[in-house]
Amino acid sequence: MLASASPQIYKECLELLLSDDGVDGVMIILPPPPMHTAENIAESIIPVIKGSNKPVVIALMGDQL
Repeated sequence: MLASASPQIYKECLELLLSDDGVDGVMIILPPPPMHTAENIAESIIPVIKGSNKPVVIALMGDQL
């Protein structure tokens, strides 16, 4: 995933991964996005996660303490 990926791109990629029968679960490692907020990305993928029966783990990496 490119650093410039939009919340929509994260959503579409997660939908593709979760719809694949060969994928049992997904781990998203999200460093601080330079062009979009982590909050916007999270808001776009939470409905996808809630709509799936596969486990999704998200590691939100921040630059603030």
